[in-house]
Amino acid sequence: MEFVESRSSIWQGAATGLAVSALNHVAHRVSGPETQMQKKPKIVHTTEEAIDHYYNGEGEPVELGMATKKEVVRSPETKRVIQRLVKGIAEKRSSNYGVDLTKKTFHVGDTRVDYNTSCTTTKCVTTFKAFSGDGFRDPLDIGIEVGGTPYNYITWEFSISYKNPGYLIGTNIK
Repeated sequence: MEFVESRSSIWQGAATGLAVSALNHVAHRVSGPETQMQKKPKIVHTTEEAIDHYYNGEGEPVELGMATKKEVVRSPETKRVIQRLVKGIAEKRSSNYGVDLTKKTFHVGDTRVDYNTSCTTTKCVTTFKAFSGDGFRDPLDIGIEVGGTPYNYITWEFSISYKNPGYLIGTNIK
């Protein structure tokens, strides 16, 4: 089984870079030098950083740190889904499940992970999308905002590939 964080190939990256460069050049000619590429999102590692962003981040979405991402991958829920997929006993090959990170990463709490599976005759690839529809809001969990601005977490994808244990060929098979 192989874990792969979703990334473009070198050639796709080069082509994208060239296209972005050309579009930037056109954008600067049309609207002036103030038009810039979108800035990288802030990365939040701790609950303290999450609270600070709630009060000072103006609602901008954030990326969660690698330690939080690893918690999702190492969670009992993810391990169970992967084990059932690889063994060929999964009830669904494309669905979602919840992961409770409250004890280790309080600001995330319960989060949703969506997954989709594609299979050929010999190999399956399942792509997981963590933090789907999740974000930081209502920090006291009392049903109201307390002076800050809620914001979303940027979803994060990772994939596993494994020998097809007998699943039908195709994409997003339920």
